[in-house]
Amino acid sequence: KIFVECVQKCQDSPCDVLATSITVMADHVKAPWMDEQPVPKDGIAHFHSGSGFSVASRRRVAVLQIAFNLARRAVGLWKCLRQRKLAAGKSSLELEELHAALLKFRADCQDLNLWRNTFLCCICPAVPGVMWHAFRMGGVPGWAFRCQHFESSRRPVVYVHGGGLTGGDAGCFQGICSRLARETGQSVLVPHYRLCPEATKEDAIEDVVCFLASLPEPTVVIADSGGGLVAHFAVQDERCSSKVQHLILLSPMLGITSLDSAEAKLQDKTDACASLTTLRWTYGLARIVPPEPLFRLQTVDGNADAHSACLPLYAKSVTIYAAESEILYLDAIALVNALRSRQDVHVTTRFAPGPHIHAWPTLSGVGVPECDDTLSEIVQVVRNEFSN
Repeated sequence: KIFVECVQKCQDSPCDVLATSITVMADHVKAPWMDEQPVPKDGIAHFHSGSGFSVASRRRVAVLQIAFNLARRAVGLWKCLRQRKLAAGKSSLELEELHAALLKFRADCQDLNLWRNTFLCCICPAVPGVMWHAFRMGGVPGWAFRCQHFESSRRPVVYVHGGGLTGGDAGCFQGICSRLARETGQSVLVPHYRLCPEATKEDAIEDVVCFLASLPEPTVVIADSGGGLVAHFAVQDERCSSKVQHLILLSPMLGITSLDSAEAKLQDKTDACASLTTLRWTYGLARIVPPEPLFRLQTVDGNADAHSACLPLYAKSVTIYAAESEILYLDAIALVNALRSRQDVHVTTRFAPGPHIHAWPTLSGVGVPECDDTLSEIVQVVRNEFSN
């Protein structure tokens, strides 16, 4: 009912439909009365039992997932209502113009940023007291988040945003980035690396390499989901590996695991956010062909040798977060096993049992204590690194 009302009120603007619908749903999710409601039956069935998130948290996350999916349905409702309304008594020319406009709008909606940005910005806005501005580093554009109460001379943290290499930007993740800036007292820099399919994953990696190589001194790099793949390969590049003091990966999407494996199909039954279908679509746009090689080595002529037996460069300390219920947990496990076979990398794992969700720390501030607690833990890791 909420979504239909929003569609009927905003028939002139599809973006208004999306923004209004998600804002209303987000307000309902955060409302105190949610704690008294039964767990929604539509959506995430496996959130209803097991360990991990509390019942109240599962309830909120389930509604967020439903809102996430219904937002896209709202766009379809808008198109149907708009078309029916304008079709009555309109000339063929006007109908042709409408058809052209709808085709353009449908193409616009295929850009993940349209609904991803709106969704995350509505439920995870930037916190008060944090300023941000656009800048360039190493020729790569980005955003810088800085708490108003701390000196700008402090070493920055770098956040490599997720989005499956096909979407996302600093605006999507202003919630977690602004919270990191406020709680750590460090500036948080977010590179806007090039996205697929217009660019390639190699272009994205090169952008982050150039960005990190321009840092004056080593720092902490945090990356979630698809940003995990970009950061994972960037730190192997000799131009910037020395600039990464500690790498923190949140549900990294590395393309290591074959999506046709029995393990992946089993995980598909418990993953609350992604599915094998979604990952295949994302991998296709990003030209990821699993199983991707885990390491690359820069040869003398500058070409990447994916099959070299030599150990490539890597961060000295790595912390990996993943939910045991998600498909990308298999990628995280494969990376952990590979890194633990080395003597030069200290690996810490934070694998969440039960019905957690993909990259859950990025949803801190939405009323889910587990998301807030994990972000607080990450903040402490950052503080310890800089104090050392």
